[in-house]
This record gives sequence, C-alpha cells and structure tokens, in this order.
Amino acid sequence: MKLILNLIFFSCSFFSFSQTDIFQIARKGNVEELKSYLKANPNTLNSVNENGSTPLILACYYNNIDVVRELVYQGADIDSKIDMGTALMAAVVKGSDDIVLFLLEKGANPNLKDANQSTALIYATLFKNKEIMSMLIKYKADKNLKDARNLTALDYAKQFNNEELIQILK
Repeated sequence: MKLILNLIFFSCSFFSFSQTDIFQIARKGNVEELKSYLKANPNTLNSVNENGSTPLILACYYNNIDVVRELVYQGADIDSKIDMGTALMAAVVKGSDDIVLFLLEKGANPNLKDANQSTALIYATLFKNKEIMSMLIKYKADKNLKDARNLTALDYAKQFNNEELIQILK
C-alpha cells in the first residue's frame, strides 16, 4: 500500500512540474519557476515558440515584470525581434511603463522596427501613451523614423489632432 501511495505522489509531482514550459512561465509564472526551469533547460532562454515569440517578449506582453527582470538578468536577448516586434514594443502596446523603463535602462534599442516598419515610439503614439512616449524620447527614440505607410509618430499625432502628443514629439 505504501508503494502505491508513493507512486501516486511521485506521478502527481512529476506531472505538476513537467507540464510547465518556459513560455508558460513567461506568461504567468514566477522567478523561482523560471530559475528552476532554466537550470534544467539553459538553452531555452532565447528560444522561439510555434508562434514565433520569445520568452522575454511574452513576459513583456503579459506584464510579468519579475520574470522580465530575471530573463534579462539571465542574459535574454533584449532586442530579439519577431515579425510582431520586440519585447520593448510588447511592453509599449500593453502600456507597461515599469517594463518599458526597465528595458530602456538595460539598453533596449527603441529604434528597432517590426514587420510593418513601426517603432516603439509609433506604437506609444498610436496608443496615446504620453508617459511612454516621453520615456522613449529620453532614451533616444528617433522621432523621424517612418513606418510602412511612410508616417512618423508626429504624423499620427497630427492625424489625432492631439496637441499634447504633438508637443511631446516636436
């Protein structure tokens, strides 16, 4: 009977730990789970899932700041780019001021472009996020970069007829 109980316990423990991968941890996990996973699977730090996303981009998109920090401290490629953009762009789109600032402080390039040639500054303008726009400009975001529609962030601010956005971008 003791053997059966041990087998049941072992099976439950095994399945509860084995069902998590680095992408799930990036979305909703915590630092302890991440450290444990990376210790056993160090080559997954900059891996790409079936949707073409990295753990860092997912952690940014899901506003999982503790995991974002740990991924960067562990050496994740801060400027890794997929068609949909970068970790910085994911944080901008989600309005995650803390993550945007952290990534910029750690050297994220604010001038990278996605498949539509949009930059983090263009996204911040499209989402009318003045704080993030100001942060990006402070960290040398190029206000003159154009997207695939040949528009700059300022062009979008003018389309919105939003004087506050226009002033930030002048």
